[in-house]
Amino acid sequence: MTAPLVNGIKSRCRRYLGAAKAAWGQLTQDDGLKSEGRAEAATGRSQEREGLAHREAENKAKASGKPEA
Repeated sequence: MTAPLVNGIKSRCRRYLGAAKAAWGQLTQDDGLKSEGRAEAATGRSQEREGLAHREAENKAKASGKPEA
């Protein structure tokens, strides 16, 4: 597997596990767990966006024929 693929899978897992943790915190009325889950989900979303932006930049560089930096 390539590194971008692995990073994408990891970021999605973090996002979904964070959402599950937040839901469990909501169910058990544990505000600390709920906040922790929301933070993990937000981290996963931002990592996912960053990975997509990085891949788009690589694809544009390859299409233009410029060497990668």
